[in-house]
Amino acid sequence: MGNFFKNFALNKTTVTILGIIASALVLIIGYTYRTNTNVSYTTVYYVSEKVPSNKQLSELVIKKTRVSSKLISTNGDLVTNLKDIKDKNGEFYYVNYGHTLSQGALLTKSALIAKENKSDEKLYLNLKDNQTIFKINVDLDSTGGNSIQKGNAIDIYIDGKDSKDVIYGPFIENLKVIDVVDNKWNTTKDASSTENNMAPRYLITAVDEDMFQLLTKVTLVDGYSFKLVPVDTRKAYVENTEARVVNQSIKNIVDAKTAYTN
Repeated sequence: MGNFFKNFALNKTTVTILGIIASALVLIIGYTYRTNTNVSYTTVYYVSEKVPSNKQLSELVIKKTRVSSKLISTNGDLVTNLKDIKDKNGEFYYVNYGHTLSQGALLTKSALIAKENKSDEKLYLNLKDNQTIFKINVDLDSTGGNSIQKGNAIDIYIDGKDSKDVIYGPFIENLKVIDVVDNKWNTTKDASSTENNMAPRYLITAVDEDMFQLLTKVTLVDGYSFKLVPVDTRKAYVENTEARVVNQSIKNIVDAKTAYTN
């Protein structure tokens, strides 16, 4: 029996086979080790549908997948923990202005923003208790080439018509401009600035509840197509002065054609 094993061990063919097996085992073990060492995975998150700018994320659209950890090391902006995109109240962040998440897009921190840090949200911080924000759609022409700026006083004219008549004239005096922003809610530069002017999108005013209701109803009057036109008074707004209606006939039309309920 001893001679059998001795002869088997000394047989060249046997030695060759054993060498091949040993080499294969070394390769397999080495490959497995390298694979497990170099190809680790990390959980990241993506959206299952398109999410537009200024839209808040929700659990309904957030899905998760696994990617190579090497991708994380080269792109540290990817979201790997949902806690990183929730505010102190546990609410999900919003898609930042200038960003749109296409279906299947991986979530990145730079594309998201907390509600408290949003440009439009900051406008609410210094409002008085009885005030609310009202937005007026504007463009470069209706702001006089960006001549209307934060801190100005403006008047509001009505531009519209009914089935027969064109209606145009002053409607409200002395509204306070608290900002003029572009479509990303960045404050626009005034006309005298040497920087490139951004196209204004919204003129932001601060009004009391009654004025907010009136301005809102103007845009909803049945049978009329009223447009609010800001007019620069070329004056700085004076605090503690009230906005007032100067065209009672327009107000009467608005009140007669609309209603407001809490």
